[in-house]
Amino acid sequence: MYKYKMIMKKILLGLVLLLTTATMNAQIELQYVLEGDCIFHYEERVSMYGVDDLFFTKTDEKTYAYNKSDFSLYGVFDFGKSFVVSRNIFTTDNKLCFICENIEGIYPNKKSKVTIFNEDNEVIKIIQLNGVSEGCCFPIKCGDKYKLVIGEYIPNFDSETGNYLGSIQKTYIYSCPGNGEATTSVENVPAKVKRNAYPNPATDLVTLPYEVDGATSMKIYDMQGKLVERKFLDRNKQELQLNVKDYPSGMYFFEVNGESNSFIVE
Repeated sequence: MYKYKMIMKKILLGLVLLLTTATMNAQIELQYVLEGDCIFHYEERVSMYGVDDLFFTKTDEKTYAYNKSDFSLYGVFDFGKSFVVSRNIFTTDNKLCFICENIEGIYPNKKSKVTIFNEDNEVIKIIQLNGVSEGCCFPIKCGDKYKLVIGEYIPNFDSETGNYLGSIQKTYIYSCPGNGEATTSVENVPAKVKRNAYPNPATDLVTLPYEVDGATSMKIYDMQGKLVERKFLDRNKQELQLNVKDYPSGMYFFEVNGESNSFIVE
């Protein structure tokens, strides 16, 4: 009897997991498969859909998201060279979602795996292709809804001679639950560093306030997320004077303990 109960328990658990997975993925479902040429995007990019309260800067390794209202650092993300960021398209909970493509295998048998996940690293959907997408994964607006478009390229070779015979191209259209309308704004989110730099804009010297709270240094970044300077903090003070006379004009960010704010150099 005990063995029977354990078997039934495992079956029920498996059904629950299956239903849970189906529920998570139910709203991003394949609707159409179009045969023929598809659109490919090879350039490195950050495409934004339904995201009007953030802006992004990229380096070779990371992407930085900043609040437009107060220029505080929203988050730092690790992605591939080509990805899409959206809000309220793949989910309706106002969290940022991302499309990231991983290419597995070697030519001519390379295959793309497209993963949609949110800012908490929760996977929303995984789509395994038979070929490669090469960055052709993006939402398009259809009426008051969005559709996810994924292009697929499969090279075709003669099995006997190995000669290249062209390619098979397909475009997959998926439904999405959201319409891209944000429900909240970062204007209602307090800046992570409450006190502002002054004078702002600055030409020669700028005063940067901070709270030590165990930190030993302050980091200065440019708009591209590149570390410009690192200053050690005096635990007996709450402000640091930074000489920006030789800084190129532009916006900069100062960070202590993961909290950040911005200043402008003229």
